[in-house]
Amino acid sequence: MAIEFLAVWGVAQVAGFVFKPILEHLALKTAEGFATDYLKGCIKSVLSKPEKDALATVVGISFKDFLQIVQEELEGCGLEESEMAALINPVQQLLDHRAVKETLRAPLVWSETPASPEILANSWNELHLPNLPSDFSWNRVAKRYGKKANQIRRESAELRDVLDSQSLELIAQTLKSSAPVSPDDDLRRLQRAISKAYGHLKLESMDATTFDLIHPSTKRKFSIWQAAGLSAKPRTCCSSARLALAKPIWPKRSATKRS
Repeated sequence: MAIEFLAVWGVAQVAGFVFKPILEHLALKTAEGFATDYLKGCIKSVLSKPEKDALATVVGISFKDFLQIVQEELEGCGLEESEMAALINPVQQLLDHRAVKETLRAPLVWSETPASPEILANSWNELHLPNLPSDFSWNRVAKRYGKKANQIRRESAELRDVLDSQSLELIAQTLKSSAPVSPDDDLRRLQRAISKAYGHLKLESMDATTFDLIHPSTKRKFSIWQAAGLSAKPRTCCSSARLALAKPIWPKRSATKRS
């Protein structure tokens, strides 16, 4: 039975599939109902044997697609087969992580909820797994996997028939409210807003002696982007390195003679 599922998942069609042992282990768990456990809360409570087998097929294909995408990302980073083989156990640990299961399941059952690259990256770090190449991108992995998962759902009438739409809507709302902020969304809008507000600040018109501000002669370039705690390429302007934005800064007063 396990061999049959490996064939249905298309494992043999992936040449040099390094992460095949993970899927072989997963195929052995089909009799234990791993697919219904994986989709628990998203599907109807009572399923027939054919429906359970159909779920095992689509879930297995989604895992195969994810592992293939991870391998292709590692290959693009220049890793050799032996180096990728050393990551089999770490990747297995990642897939066993509860948050990772939830984020990989999301696009498989709900089109409006993508897989979260932040959850993938944070989970890898929380598990203290080996360092990945510097140019490895969980963003690319999550984006490619999301497209594959959506395609699986669209093409599987059996999966759509057993999904519980009311439960899915509640799950989607929960995931959206608890998901980390995407660096491609809110933070970049915040960056633009901060830059627009303070990027052309004329510091020469301000009194640098007020509230013990740093002396004007020690001014250096200061990144407003970095002041916001953001990690994009900085747009710099001339400012005090220790400028206390929470404190008021008054314009210089022109000297007046007393009579």
